Amino acid sequence: LYRLSSCRLASGCCKALSSVLSSKHSHLTEVWLNTNNVGDSGVQMLCESLRSPNCKLEKLGLRSCYLSSGCCEPLSSALSVDHSRVTWLELSDNNLEDLGVRLLCEGLRSPNCKLQKLSLLSCSLTSGCCAALSSALSLKHSLMTELELSYNKLEDSGVHLLCEGLREENCKLEKLKLQSCGLTSECCEALSLVLSTEHSHLTELWLSSNNLEDSGFYCGGVFMPPCNFLLVSCGLTSGCCAALSSGLSVEHSSLTELEVGDNKLEDLGVSLLCQGLKNPNCKLKKLCVSEARCRHLRSLFSSIRARFVFRFGAVTFLLLVFVRSVIGASVYCFYPCGLVFVSLLLNYPCGLTSGCCEALSLVLSSKHSSLVEVDLSNNNLEDSGVHQLCEGLRNPNCKLETMEMLVMDVGF
Repeated sequence: LYRLSSCRLASGCCKALSSVLSSKHSHLTEVWLNTNNVGDSGVQMLCESLRSPNCKLEKLGLRSCYLSSGCCEPLSSALSVDHSRVTWLELSDNNLEDLGVRLLCEGLRSPNCKLQKLSLLSCSLTSGCCAALSSALSLKHSLMTELELSYNKLEDSGVHLLCEGLREENCKLEKLKLQSCGLTSECCEALSLVLSTEHSHLTELWLSSNNLEDSGFYCGGVFMPPCNFLLVSCGLTSGCCAALSSGLSVEHSSLTELEVGDNKLEDLGVSLLCQGLKNPNCKLKKLCVSEARCRHLRSLFSSIRARFVFRFGAVTFLLLVFVRSVIGASVYCFYPCGLVFVSLLLNYPCGLTSGCCEALSLVLSSKHSSLVEVDLSNNNLEDSGVHQLCEGLRNPNCKLETMEMLVMDVGF
């Protein structure tokens, strides 16, 4: 393991590192160069070592390394060699664009490619790269199990193209992350068809910060198992909760995690969810109805913090943080890979009050309940609500291990 993240490195170090990786004595299996000015030229030098039969590297982190599509052909070539061992490639926060991903997919289509996890968060992508990704995922020899495409403008048309590959029997994808991709309810039917196929391997689907709305849950089963959902900030209301509750209640349900923070579910919505949670078929273990947007962006913020300080200095960065704390608004961070908008508004609860606590308490006290974690942070439950919850917590049937009721803040 070799971690050199945020070390003010440039491409000049990559030749030496490449020499080490290609040495027959090297035992390095992980190298993380995130948030360094490696550039395309640095990656090209690294790829020379990746093509060496002596190289044992399995995980390579190049997040926020000022890369463009120019690095993708060498990476593709390195993934295609018969002795390639790379299983995890982190390329997020780079300006790869559609051209870069299409070049990368040439390597993914090689029968020699061992890649299992590919992260392309915030890479200036559009639907123009989705056909190539879909084709790579549908190949018999594909080993890909996790794909991160969040914060790219894929839109509904891109998801439709991806779903063509996801429906193929050869597709082995287990985790698909599509947060803030400009999606609407129009893509939900295609996703529903993927989830309903008998050979689907999807167990996690991240759709947060897309405007799916309640109508997205009436497309023939998008809420149905087997799949854990992140649906934070999707424009949902209590209108979708009956459908979600129904999905939790079906006999073959294997849904264990559901995150629906930053949606206007209100007490009525949670009460409807509780009807499904009380069902003996429900296997849900983790339920989050908190202001969760901030928590899920912590990792993104940490990357932004490191990169911003690296480029502009700590004083400028702290000034921005002060401005954010005064106006409670938003911060725009400009990267060479394009504009990344990061919302720092803190108050996005689900509008819950003590009115939902009796229903939740009954769920916790049910002998069929599998819940071990509940997050109710940033909701106006008040003391009366907690007293009601405690009635369920005192019940011998209650299996809850973790309960969060924090007033959350996010600092850099």
